[in-house]
Amino acid sequence: LVSLLREDLGVPVFATHHPRAQAYGDAWMGPGRNLSSFCSVFTGEVLGIGIFQDHEVRQGTRGAGGEAGHMVVDMNGDPCACGRRGCWETVATLGWLRQRAREMGVPDPVTSVRLMCEAEQDHRQENLARWYANMIGLGLANIEQLLGLGTYILHGDVARGGEQLRMWTEDALVTNSPERDPKPRIVLSAEPDHSVIRGCVALVIT
Repeated sequence: LVSLLREDLGVPVFATHHPRAQAYGDAWMGPGRNLSSFCSVFTGEVLGIGIFQDHEVRQGTRGAGGEAGHMVVDMNGDPCACGRRGCWETVATLGWLRQRAREMGVPDPVTSVRLMCEAEQDHRQENLARWYANMIGLGLANIEQLLGLGTYILHGDVARGGEQLRMWTEDALVTNSPERDPKPRIVLSAEPDHSVIRGCVALVIT
């Protein structure tokens, strides 16, 4: 795709993983600009991470890595679109959230914003929001166990859920992470979130 676009447009063209571009944006002009290490997390229909470590955005060979949504968290879990079972995406994305909402009788459309707006009046939605936050936090704790990045910048659906959802997610992260001082924390991206666009600019500049 890159070579085709480069030839057609007559300008330099680069491709990278969406959350990795997001991490560039966070590092250059976002919540991570004063940090040496952090994890940029995209949430919504899918899950992915961009790793910023020791002042650099990290990636594997030929741009691989960052597909945290396909960490297996339950070998006997639900089928994932990737063909395996029990990936983090099967228990912590909007698809999972909507399925659980239907089972509980919560009407569509279900998003973090709607759950949190109606949580005080409907305990089913509060419980579902807590469950969702816990599933996100558990996955982040696995990343913290491996990399010890300390700060997790949330983007997408969960970030739009607001401060209370952030706190529930952070509680799950801290509870399931190694005991360290300071404890790992979660920061919400700004609304509207332009980190990916900024990250694309940073990627071209670099």
